[in-house]
Amino acid sequence: MDRLYGPDELRRSWCLITMKIDRTGQNSHIHSCEIADGNQHQLFETKTLTAETLQEESDLLQNLAEELDNRRYDDMVLVTSTEEALATLRTQLLTCEAIPTPTLRGFRHVAVLDLLTAYFDDNWIQHFSELPGISYRDDTEQHCSTEVQCSSVDTLWELRTAIGSLIPPKDLQGEPL
Repeated sequence: MDRLYGPDELRRSWCLITMKIDRTGQNSHIHSCEIADGNQHQLFETKTLTAETLQEESDLLQNLAEELDNRRYDDMVLVTSTEEALATLRTQLLTCEAIPTPTLRGFRHVAVLDLLTAYFDDNWIQHFSELPGISYRDDTEQHCSTEVQCSSVDTLWELRTAIGSLIPPKDLQGEPL
């Protein structure tokens, strides 16, 4: 017999986004992007958008904006790896001439890796870096920075699920955009 899912298990509470960004000087280019819906029980289908050239990046951003428009005002939390990833997305949407009025309104935002570095010590951050899709670099002696990056929505979902019960609920609700 097939398992019946309850309404909470099927609810899509989170919209998870990861991006691979190429930075050259002051310019950024989104090379690829993954977007998926999820909740505390499961991750739903994942879409991957890719762009090799600047023209293709415009198409990627248009597709991503359309995906976000389909989820807007559905009481979803937009989950990215860091605030910096959200800032890059905002910048790229703003500079995309094919999107006349870009917006992220209608979402709340949570940066999972920022929560990880805020609430856990370096030992636990290194522990999480063992997940596939996580890269961790600690060069605090040389550059005074710890860098954690997440490259897949699967890993982002695993992190969000793993730390969810250990972080204050108000921090997981996200800030309105």
